[in-house]
Amino acid sequence: MARRKGKTSVLGRYGVGILVGLAALALGHEGRAAASSPGGKVKTNPRTGQPISSFGGRKLSVVELLDLATHAGFLDPELAVKHAIHESGGWTEALADTRGMTDAELHAAWGPTYDGKKLYEEYSVGLWQVNVFDPNVRRAASLPDDFDAAAAAMKDPEQNARAIAALTHKGVSWGGK
Repeated sequence: MARRKGKTSVLGRYGVGILVGLAALALGHEGRAAASSPGGKVKTNPRTGQPISSFGGRKLSVVELLDLATHAGFLDPELAVKHAIHESGGWTEALADTRGMTDAELHAAWGPTYDGKKLYEEYSVGLWQVNVFDPNVRRAASLPDDFDAAAAAMKDPEQNARAIAALTHKGVSWGGK
């Protein structure tokens, strides 16, 4: 096993998971706008005129994501990385903004949900797409009460990892509303 300063390295500890993650990235989970149509046209929020999904900041590698997940205390860091790749493609400043959209507009943008779940307005930020629009989420994740401050904090990979670890009980309970 690979060693680093007397400890097992993330690469040595999670080698198989890293290969799975790299394969997912190679297969197209590279942070493309989730709300784009099959023709590639980006869907916009009719209330703001801005894209519903955007990706920015820095794209983290699977190794970097594993390191973040491990240090944030996830019980299964590989699963946490899979969620980050699914949610943001590994982009630190990924954003999903559906504030103000009606239920019909949300369904038109995201399509029908496979499990019948209600769609909610969101302003989800960062690697794990923490929804800072919801004050209950901000409180549960120990984020600032101020919306703008919470959104800025979620662009920081370490704060985003800690917040989602708190919200999911270290990765035990994934899922939204």
